[in-house]
Amino acid sequence: MNIEILHTFDKNHYLGKCSILDLFTYVDKIENWEYNRPPDLERCKEISRAINQQKNVIDWLLHFTYYEDTQMFHVIDGIHRFYALQFSIQESVNKEWLQKQYILIIIKVNPTKGEIIDWFHAINNSNPVPELYLRDTTVEKRECIENIVKEWQEKYSPHFMSSKKPNIGHINRDRFIDILDTLYDKYKKTHSKLVTIDIALREKLIHKNQYIKENIPKKTSPKILEKCIQSGCFLFLHKIEWLCENI
Repeated sequence: MNIEILHTFDKNHYLGKCSILDLFTYVDKIENWEYNRPPDLERCKEISRAINQQKNVIDWLLHFTYYEDTQMFHVIDGIHRFYALQFSIQESVNKEWLQKQYILIIIKVNPTKGEIIDWFHAINNSNPVPELYLRDTTVEKRECIENIVKEWQEKYSPHFMSSKKPNIGHINRDRFIDILDTLYDKYKKTHSKLVTIDIALREKLIHKNQYIKENIPKKTSPKILEKCIQSGCFLFLHKIEWLCENI
């Protein structure tokens, strides 16, 4: 990747720029960091639509690591912006204006795992990240939770919002991950096998969704209730704390 170094923070820490065209020429050499949350594709598409409609200057900043032995880049922060740009490149009818723009990239070369984790915490200090991605959790747990989230997003997509604090009846995907993370740990104590925990979580969500349907919270607005009736999703009529305690 042709990156022009603009500033050196430290011996292995740089600020650079490269053209968006060049960035996606090397897309097969770029991966999401293994401990990072997977991208919310609906959010990526929402950002991509804004890019194509508004055609604003792309004055964004991405954070990468680069390892000389593998020649691979890993996205530490900015995965949603990265995928949004990729969607825009693929879908835009007149994409020349986008390809000619430059994007800023901060890179750490050959960092240790400890350096990356400290860096990640510093970057996300003001943007809460699900606890699931900040602990050394098993692959099985992550896959279990991510699969359930994907299923609920596909089945009840109108109830998932990209905003940090969506209105009652809706949920932010990352906060749903937090709920499932808490519930997974709760039921792991009584279910020794992953498949049993997986089934238990799914059943608990379905049963609680039905319970809330039959016991609608008193302050639910008619508009939100109508939306829930149409979709069949009632779970998010209660707050995160209530769900963690009562599922």
